[in-house]
Amino acid sequence: MKIKRSVKLTSLLLLTIGLSNLNAMKRGPEEHDVNGILCDGALEIIISDLSKSGKPEDLYNLLGVSKQFNRISKNYWKHIKCPPKTTNEQLKAIVTNCHDLQSIDLGGYSKVTDSGIVAIAPNCSNLRSINLGMRSEVTDTGIVAITANCHYLHSINLGYNSNVTDTGIVAIVTKCHYLHSINLGDNSKATDSGIGAITINCHYLQSIDLGYNSEVTDSGIMAIATNYPNLHFINHRYNS
Repeated sequence: MKIKRSVKLTSLLLLTIGLSNLNAMKRGPEEHDVNGILCDGALEIIISDLSKSGKPEDLYNLLGVSKQFNRISKNYWKHIKCPPKTTNEQLKAIVTNCHDLQSIDLGGYSKVTDSGIVAIAPNCSNLRSINLGMRSEVTDTGIVAITANCHYLHSINLGYNSNVTDTGIVAIVTKCHYLHSINLGDNSKATDSGIGAITINCHYLQSIDLGYNSEVTDSGIMAIATNYPNLHFINHRYNS
């Protein structure tokens, strides 16, 4: 990958480049080939620190910087919170290079749609948690795709998402049997039918948010209460 002199490398990157390599960069022409300059040890330090900071924009900048990156990144990047401007292309770049992701936070009004969500399933089989709250562009298509391979999900947030219906809910609960927490708050498409599927399949459920769901009736709430006497949290405010 070529980097022009006008592009500022992060201070972290500069600190981890050996002096000899840094001198090589200074001697070079207006463009420098970064491949081969960064050693494995330097990349390990960078990726380890970035994994602690959880800043995906830094990860975007590193993707493709070195051929060694793809191999090392898989060992470090476990959790990521994506900023509002995250696109499908950026999400795909992350999940195709970091196969050991355990949690992805896409909550809020980002630009990610079903196209980006579909890329998660074949690459992140160890995913434990995903936040898709306020993701009105994500539909049953994206949810069904995730459940095809992410069978170890413990938590999923679909709050304030008006495009996920009982179809998506049923896909989640029939494929992800270790689910502990599900947020369906203010989801106008969830009904008693979807709630019934939860009670049949989710034996480890500890928390469920059903607030502001006009289609979830007392029957659905009673089904939850009856099947989960030790439930830690349930929100059913303002249901019909």
